[in-house]
Amino acid sequence: MSSEEMLEKLLTRVRQDEDVLTAFLFGGPVDILAITNRVIRLLHCDNVDVIDLNRASPLLRFSAVQKGRPLYEKSPGVFNEFCSLAFRMYVDSKKLRDGHAEVIKGFLQTRAGITR
Repeated sequence: MSSEEMLEKLLTRVRQDEDVLTAFLFGGPVDILAITNRVIRLLHCDNVDVIDLNRASPLLRFSAVQKGRPLYEKSPGVFNEFCSLAFRMYVDSKKLRDGHAEVIKGFLQTRAGITR
């Protein structure tokens, strides 16, 4: 399947559901701005967020794989491998997320007078 055919398939899917979350997993570095601009031109819509999931936080990665689904895989199993990695990173970072939540809670309680 050519890249133009893949993009046409994507466009067809996006037109059917305005809340589509689409993720592309590239084998190497990508130009996020160029991809964003191309998607905007294809969809005729500027309400587009493009995120490099390889550089995203564990929480965002996990959310993307939990709620998203692949439209196309060049090599079978790539999405499942990414899901596995995203889940492990999410689990491994739980203590850090909990620590951040406690720090924010403490800040709000002492600085802003908010209690919960």
